[in-house]
Amino acid sequence: MRKDSIEIYHIAIAVLVAGIVIYGLFQARVLLGVFHIDIETPVDGATYTEALVPVVGSVKHAESISLNGRTIPVNRDNSFAESYLLSPGYNEVVVTAVNKFGRTESKVLRLYLEAGDKG
Repeated sequence: MRKDSIEIYHIAIAVLVAGIVIYGLFQARVLLGVFHIDIETPVDGATYTEALVPVVGSVKHAESISLNGRTIPVNRDNSFAESYLLSPGYNEVVVTAVNKFGRTESKVLRLYLEAGDKG
């Protein structure tokens, strides 16, 4: 009977240790730099006829976010919305997020502004 209780004890300890390790890895995702930029609008590769384009999206686990190098505010729900003025022709809009450990993630949007008729 003693041998059975020792086996149960070892199994219980193994399950407890496995649970602690799994929980620790789950919580460490922020430390490991797992964060994400989700851009709702504009769509990469889109063509516009109006120069002022809203850039709307959200970030997870980021300390700051920038739009072509200019820091933009992030709301409490981790969303952001900022207007961007396109130049005629091809434009690259870079959205960059930085976490509290200095790791970065960027998304590049390639947008095209059609030149209007001048005549």
